[in-house]
Amino acid sequence: SYLSAGLRFDAQILSAGPLNKTGPGSLTLIGTASRTNEFTGGINVLGGQLWVNGGGNGALGLSSNTVTLDNGGTLLVSGANLTSGAGRNVVVGPGGGTVGTLSAGTTISLSGSLNGTGNLTKTFSGLYSQTQGGTLSGNVILRGGTFALEQRSGAMTNVPTWDLGTTMLHDSSRANVTNSGTGAIIVNHNNNNRLGDTATVLSRGGELIVRGNMTNDTSELVGTYQAAEGWSQITIQPNSNTATTVTFTNLTRSNEGGVIIRGSALGGVPGSGVANVVFTNPIPLVGGG
Repeated sequence: SYLSAGLRFDAQILSAGPLNKTGPGSLTLIGTASRTNEFTGGINVLGGQLWVNGGGNGALGLSSNTVTLDNGGTLLVSGANLTSGAGRNVVVGPGGGTVGTLSAGTTISLSGSLNGTGNLTKTFSGLYSQTQGGTLSGNVILRGGTFALEQRSGAMTNVPTWDLGTTMLHDSSRANVTNSGTGAIIVNHNNNNRLGDTATVLSRGGELIVRGNMTNDTSELVGTYQAAEGWSQITIQPNSNTATTVTFTNLTRSNEGGVIIRGSALGGVPGSGVANVVFTNPIPLVGGG
């Protein structure tokens, strides 16, 4: 266990036990491409910050190590991208946790599942890419950079609220997601219903981007879209060969929030290259003349 503020560890770690980060301080793991940590038992960030500086995925030990974030614990990545295989799951405890990259060109890409009951906050710039979905039942809160639910599998239907202070990208195009640096949640669609049918998208000037699949029409049903403040955006990007439709049950607004809806051939008859956004319930108009 490591408690001290500002501790830097620049050596290979060999252990049969977990790496525990507790307390308000920070622990930095200095990694290199040729030096892989081989500890087992998982990584538990139970307070403060765990920094991974270089070395990529190998800095976090064996790929079977689950990363647990709780009590506001934060995983930060700088230098090399952190890309993991299918065994690297992330669990967010009831006390919540945070992930972030410190530059727009740095990516955290996890092929394991995202589970737990706490809120996950994405902060700073850079891209967090989740390819396998999971059972997370806390909120996802964007306060910087890009959150991508991408590739061809995985859903996160238990998340009750997607709080967009930046952009959310829902990508089903099978294309690799590039870091726009503008802050996004990206949802890649190879299957439909990646988000919960009753989920709320609470946008505070952020952007929801939905990219369609190249071989099958894309359909996504979400609960309420709330334009909470500032000007938010919904952007639908269908493939040229298929249609993409996003349906919300309700549209609400508060604090003078507004939303701009954009898309290729927006509102046309569903077909190749056509985007549609549907609101099931009538949209109330307030302050009309």
